[in-house]
Amino acid sequence: MMNEYSKRKGMNEMRNQGLEVVLGHDEQGEDIAFDLVTLPHLLIGGSTGSGKSVCIKSILSQLMRTKAPDEVKFIIYDEKCIEFRRMGNCPYLFKPVVTDPQALLSVLEAMRDGLEDRTQAIRNGDLVPRIVMVADEYAGLMVSHSERATPLLAKMLVLGRAAGVHFVFATQRPDEVVMSPPLRCGFPGRIAFKVAFEEDSRMIIGENGADRLNGKGDFLLRDSAGLRRGQCTYISDEDFEKS
Repeated sequence: MMNEYSKRKGMNEMRNQGLEVVLGHDEQGEDIAFDLVTLPHLLIGGSTGSGKSVCIKSILSQLMRTKAPDEVKFIIYDEKCIEFRRMGNCPYLFKPVVTDPQALLSVLEAMRDGLEDRTQAIRNGDLVPRIVMVADEYAGLMVSHSERATPLLAKMLVLGRAAGVHFVFATQRPDEVVMSPPLRCGFPGRIAFKVAFEEDSRMIIGENGADRLNGKGDFLLRDSAGLRRGQCTYISDEDFEKS
């Protein structure tokens, strides 16, 4: 279950460690955990039904269980209008769930314009809630607005860490349009769930392997520690809504 990690580690300890979450467990049964403060952005790719949405919900649920709404806020882009439609009254939302690519661009531009102020406030020791920007699928944004979206996202990925802005973006379309080199370089953490082709795996994590995964939450994580295989922490829709 999703909250086993929190129980073992202790809720108070997790509260004092930035934005730490557990992705799942490795082949030896050990936890695969990371902190968005030190691994500020996460790119997720995989075919339909491979585990991307469950992974994102697990991350958000753990943050809601270990952080107060004045410590972390979410900006959620749900272009399919399916996965997060019931989050309308969630106190962790920085603004209502965004479903339109043009509206997301406006949100990103407003966030870009405020990065300097956020960074200065953090340097001054002010209590500024971290912002986690989540896209369950962002391909529509890149297909329809790539000329505006690519440089905007690339800049925010570079400057966002110091401003306490973190990105968790997922797609089922790992190609050069959606995962252009400037964007891939900006994500120090990349997760590949099951994909159909070797080239899809190489696009996400830089090498083959995701095409041979079992599916249903089986993933490969590429980060500063190298490449690790794991099984994603599962959370049901019912448990997510209780978070």
